[in-house]
Amino acid sequence: MSGNLTLPSRNTNRKNVMEEADKMKEVIKKYFSVNCSFFSSTTDMWSSRTMKALLALTIHDFRMRSYSLEVKPVLGKHTGQMSKSEMESSFLKWGLNASKLSMLLRDSGSNIVKACNDWGIRHFSCVCHSLHLVVGPFLVVRKGEKPNTQNDSMIEDNIDDDGLSDNFEEIILEVRNIVQDIRKFCTFVKNSTKCVEK
Repeated sequence: MSGNLTLPSRNTNRKNVMEEADKMKEVIKKYFSVNCSFFSSTTDMWSSRTMKALLALTIHDFRMRSYSLEVKPVLGKHTGQMSKSEMESSFLKWGLNASKLSMLLRDSGSNIVKACNDWGIRHFSCVCHSLHLVVGPFLVVRKGEKPNTQNDSMIEDNIDDDGLSDNFEEIILEVRNIVQDIRKFCTFVKNSTKCVEK
């Protein structure tokens, strides 16, 4: 034996992966048909850093199992009709019946709200997404805006006996400064090969 190892070609690897994915898809579809009288779902649509639109679909059964079924590229304008069509095609592809869907968790975009209403399914806005929309603007320093430098002693002086601050704005500014520092650090590391290596 020479010890030489011949690796399969890219096309062979791709073929093998696709075959395994098809087998796994059939196993999951069978599981849904046998075990899921009802299920809930989570969906989201966003643009990647390369400006490609993607739609994700996750299913949750009532045995506390979750399946991320797909993250697929979507084309065209993100209208309610397009969102509805994409979700319907995903449900069809996975053999899911929308009448068994107890709740769909979504973002609060008007297009996905319209899609759910037109589809006639129960849906609810993600609380975490909504909180992020409320809190996010307080934590980000916009371009051209100088971060406020507060010292810890000023914050500590305004804490009451019950642990709450009299000056909420100062706490927000302090948290903004921390978030800004972390963002700068992440940007620095991401743009430096030496930092990535370390």
